Amino acid sequence: MIGSLSTCPGHRAPPPLLMIHRTGRKSRPEDLQNHFSFHPRFRRKMSGFFQLLRKKKELIPLIGFVGIAAAGAVSASIYFLLTKPDVILNKTTNPEPWENLDPSKPQKLLTVNQHWKPVEELQMVKNMTK
Repeated sequence: MIGSLSTCPGHRAPPPLLMIHRTGRKSRPEDLQNHFSFHPRFRRKMSGFFQLLRKKKELIPLIGFVGIAAAGAVSASIYFLLTKPDVILNKTTNPEPWENLDPSKPQKLLTVNQHWKPVEELQMVKNMTK
């Protein structure tokens, strides 16, 4: 090895004592290690988790599908919360949001071959009660 202090064939050169980043900032390797390291207890738990996955490879698809299902449930909840009128978080500002629906716009998640038209009699009754 060129530049190595040792002439032993299996010996590696020591890491550099000072590294220069692209930004010109200087840092030591131990600073980077402390900067990117997690709490030791968390690191042990995560390494134990990955060791378990390495030993029991049949758990990998199960964890993947459970993760995808959880992400789908969260995204569907957020979608329904933001777009559907029958999901209410604050009843004081708009206590009956279903009264302001457009009958020509379907409210189902998936509508196939259905055409919505306003019912004239219902509109007359609605106008009379206001």
